[in-house]
Formats: sequence, C-alpha cells, structure tokens
Amino acid sequence: MTLIGVDNGVTGSVCFNQDKCDHFYKTPVFHCKNYQSSKNISITRINTPILEELIQKYWKESDTYALLERPLNNPGLYTASLSAMRALEATLIVFEKFKIKYSFIDSKNWQKLYLGVDIKGRDNLKAKSKELGQLIFPDFKNDDFDGYFICLYLKDHFEKIFQRK
Repeated sequence: MTLIGVDNGVTGSVCFNQDKCDHFYKTPVFHCKNYQSSKNISITRINTPILEELIQKYWKESDTYALLERPLNNPGLYTASLSAMRALEATLIVFEKFKIKYSFIDSKNWQKLYLGVDIKGRDNLKAKSKELGQLIFPDFKNDDFDGYFICLYLKDHFEKIFQRK
C-alpha cells in the first residue's frame, strides 16, 4: 500500500509512505505569466508532469490513498485562496488520472496531534513543523514539512478515514 500526504499549495510538500519508508518532496512547481493580468506578473502553478513522475515511482494500482490538506478559502485573502484552489485542482486531476482514492483534512486536526496543542499562529506552527521535520529529514532543506505530518496522520488514522475493514 502507498499513502500520500499532501500539504496543498504551491509552497507545500508531498510525502509518500510505502513499505514503512517515507519519501519526502517539495511540491513541484513552475512559474508562468499571470493570465489574469496584462502586466508582466507571474504566478506559481503545480508542475503536473513532475508530480505524475513522483506518483509513478510509488503508485500501486488500486492500493494508493491520499490525504490532502483542505485549501485556504478566504475572500479576504483572494490571491492566496485562488492559488490554493488552482493547486488543489491540478493535484486532483493527477490523482484522478491514477485513480488514487483521496480524502481531505483540516490543518488543525493534524497540527494539534503532531505539533502540539499549545502552538498557536501560522508562523509558530510553520516553525514547529520545520523544527520537527528537520529532525526526521536532516538532509532535506525545506521550510515546510507539513506533507510528512499529513502522511503520518493518514497512516495513523487510515481505517477511520477510508473506513476499510
């Protein structure tokens, strides 16, 4: 069985758990011209061919499951929300191509469990994720290890999430 934890977004991370071994990656992205603006402004998008290559390495037909962090959806943060929705859609298209079963999680659910209930505020949560993630992946230089913790949550709560018997 292959489990995938996805910290949704263009600054996120993806973790694959297969045969009790974790494989951790920064979400593959690319930059392109912002299609909503006539100005020379770029946006960041999911690099779906690279994401497909990563999935192909670990994918097991009919035995791959993913847990994705629910994307930011806040009208007050329009640009960030739009980016999160665009990233989610690209990721889901790839998952559906591989027929990967998936579910969603709110960040608070896994953060309380693995980062601690006393950690409050986005910056503090990111710092704690980085601190703990670097203990697990010391050679990986990344600011975001959330994909690993989401994958760990999936591993620890698989039966409940996918209601398999």
